[in-house]
Amino acid sequence: MEPDMMQLMYDLNKEEALKRLPVILFLAILCLFGITSNLHVWYIYKYHFKSSTYRVFVLFMAMIDIVCCFVAIPFEFVDELFALAYTDLISCKIFRFLSTCINMASVFMLVIIAFERYGKVCTPDGNVMSETSATFSSTIVLIASVVFTFPAIYVYGRKTIMTTSEVVNYGNSSSNVSVIGYDCTWGNNIEDTLYFRCYHTWILMTIIGCMVVLAVIYSLIWSTLRRNLILTRNYAMCHTRSSSLVPGENNDEATRCKHGAVHPKESERIPNHTIDPTQVNKKDTTISNGKTDGDSDENLEINSEINKQNGETASSISIDVDDNLATLGICNRSQDISNDRKYSVEYYYSAKAQLLREKLRHAETVNERELPVTKVTFSLSLLCIVFCLPYIVCLITYLSNDAYVVAMSTHEHMFYLICFRLYLVNNVIKSIVYGCLDREFRKNLAKLYRSVFDGCKNFVSRNPK
Repeated sequence: MEPDMMQLMYDLNKEEALKRLPVILFLAILCLFGITSNLHVWYIYKYHFKSSTYRVFVLFMAMIDIVCCFVAIPFEFVDELFALAYTDLISCKIFRFLSTCINMASVFMLVIIAFERYGKVCTPDGNVMSETSATFSSTIVLIASVVFTFPAIYVYGRKTIMTTSEVVNYGNSSSNVSVIGYDCTWGNNIEDTLYFRCYHTWILMTIIGCMVVLAVIYSLIWSTLRRNLILTRNYAMCHTRSSSLVPGENNDEATRCKHGAVHPKESERIPNHTIDPTQVNKKDTTISNGKTDGDSDENLEINSEINKQNGETASSISIDVDDNLATLGICNRSQDISNDRKYSVEYYYSAKAQLLREKLRHAETVNERELPVTKVTFSLSLLCIVFCLPYIVCLITYLSNDAYVVAMSTHEHMFYLICFRLYLVNNVIKSIVYGCLDREFRKNLAKLYRSVFDGCKNFVSRNPK
């Protein structure tokens, strides 16, 4: 009597599904938690947050994550349940394509957000992204993800797996029978081709390239935020010390704070208001004062190199004054050269104070408005890198030597399968990041559940048993 091959295939599939139970439970937890948490994120940011580029990006990422939890993760769940009996080719191609597209869109969104953060933190006077631009960029990311991952429809498909099963014959004799199974990975005609290698290499290089871009951009952002924190801290320290000095004394530190200096050792590098005429021609300060025929204005140019603290590069301040300096009260043509020099240094300190005030105003704005949002986006990018690295390692391992995966033990194979799907955590964990780092999100979430609890309480009180 010939054994039923289909029945043998399903019997072997049940055994394999039991072995993969930890992976199935892991995917089930991700799916349930991801659907619940991402719906909370979408609702709260949609109806309880003011319009901003940050809100636009969060809503787009929440929609991507919701689709992932409704489509991609359940498909991976079904794929593990039918590890040896996935027979439908069309659904395999469609769901593999959607899963790849969704996860690439998540990575691309983080890159766009990083560029937006860089524009707001590091280039405040440049072209800052608006809400319309954020919406347009997010839409372009979705379209680019579809185009970028479209070859996945050809690469992925039903793969034939040859396995053996022990069959008990009449007379209590047994024999090994070859059984054909089907797995939803990539097609039989594509695995050993150059196209297969090129496609996965292109995917890997894109993901790694996005990681490098995220690391570089957030390194620049961190450097700018660090300088801003040092600037505000030194400014506060300077004013604290100047307020504690004895009035009436010749306090250089009070004078420095008055003129906007923020570094405690600024007097070691910058001269006092009254300078020695013999020191005018030194390289640190150059004063040029000239007059031409037919020109009623004086041209005053001050070039000064200011060495910044903490390893910052030197910057030069060049101020050209073409207005009537006598009207501005900066210098008087009837005064002698020593008074001109004195007023020139006074003007130098005034320009320096204005520059420092502008820097301080920008630093305070960044620290107050942009730092909390940047912490959230940086955490999302860092988690994306952390959870994508195991997937990259597993894929490189398989592409380099697929026999290594075949020779794994049961426990090693389970660990390999979980690591291969750890990138799905990126579509689930965002709500935890918002809850930990976004105080406004926590406040609105608590308000939401408080209103739900009060509504249930009122309903019970109106309908007693």
